[in-house]
Amino acid sequence: GATFDYTFDTSTSAADPGTGKIRFNNADVTLASAMYIDASNDAATNIQSFLNTIDDSTSTIKGHFRISNRLDASDFALFTISALTDNTGWFTVNCACAVNDNRDITSMPKNVNNLFILFLCQ
Repeated sequence: GATFDYTFDTSTSAADPGTGKIRFNNADVTLASAMYIDASNDAATNIQSFLNTIDDSTSTIKGHFRISNRLDASDFALFTISALTDNTGWFTVNCACAVNDNRDITSMPKNVNNLFILFLCQ
């Protein structure tokens, strides 16, 4: 797997979240069915080829991702990935929450450099 530093964006719209940002299609990320992630992380490193590799999987579940508060790793949620769409510069990741820490992950500080995302390929 690989871990990347991103900023959580509170918007739920299906659009490019902007460089270094991710957002979900539900304000409660544990109920989200899609994540929108920019192809570049907070360090401006482009992870497009990495995400396309996950999309190349022929498994029903293409992989997993774990989001966690950068300041508190016990504040996390784990998701399955069912599909990815390359929208040129940003991706739509179809997902479902598989495990969460039973705390309100949506209480993480918003719009700050506070989020690690770990991708695990299937």
